Amino acid sequence: MIPIFRRGLVICTLPALFIAIVPFAQSAPVLLNTNLQIRLVMNTTNGGPNPVRIAKDPRNNQLYYLKINGDIFRVNLQAGSGSTSTKVYSAADHGLSSGVEGLAIGPDGTIYVLGNTLTNSSMTFARISKGVPNVSGVRVWSTLVRTEPYPRSQTAFDHLYNGIIVSPDGQYLFVNAGSRTDHGEVQSTGGLYPNLRDVPLTAGPFGLAEYTEHLVQFLTTMGAGSHVIHRTENPPSLPVRPVAHAPAC
Repeated sequence: MIPIFRRGLVICTLPALFIAIVPFAQSAPVLLNTNLQIRLVMNTTNGGPNPVRIAKDPRNNQLYYLKINGDIFRVNLQAGSGSTSTKVYSAADHGLSSGVEGLAIGPDGTIYVLGNTLTNSSMTFARISKGVPNVSGVRVWSTLVRTEPYPRSQTAFDHLYNGIIVSPDGQYLFVNAGSRTDHGEVQSTGGLYPNLRDVPLTAGPFGLAEYTEHLVQFLTTMGAGSHVIHRTENPPSLPVRPVAHAPAC
């Protein structure tokens, strides 16, 4: 595997202050379990929106990955270095084109996509779309749920809604609402929201019954049984364990 070099800043204080640009090498992954094997499958297309999520269709082990602009690609897995990918869905299908950070696939092949939409310079809302396979195997897309708009902090600490998983039986979704703060401090958006920290729609995972079809403005408060864990930001994923734990950092 070819190492990827990144540039970083090193600040040295000698008789004077110097700033040097030094390349850092990203090490290749190392296996700790010798019973496993690892190989580079493919590199996604250079340039354009960044890939953010990967998911597997449990029916046939087909891999898909998601880009931040809502493009979904199917991985055409081949031996060696021959794997490619094909764009199969986009915002034209599911309606999400900005801050699209969540991708999950249920046991029946339904794809769930999570995105964030700005309503103006200081508010945003989250929406989940789903694509259900019909009898011909073609996915039919619809809006499953969306939140009420909530205040952004307009800082780097707007973590937005950023992770989604499906329970193994396909009956529940778990979605992570990132914080609008760094560590719960006041973020008033330049005085627009005095003394505001996080709000009921941020900084924690929610559990949703899948049958809430087209139920808009659903997550308006921390309603009984819906807000299950407090104080999370932007976990890399939300794994489900057999005891129904959904850990996040």
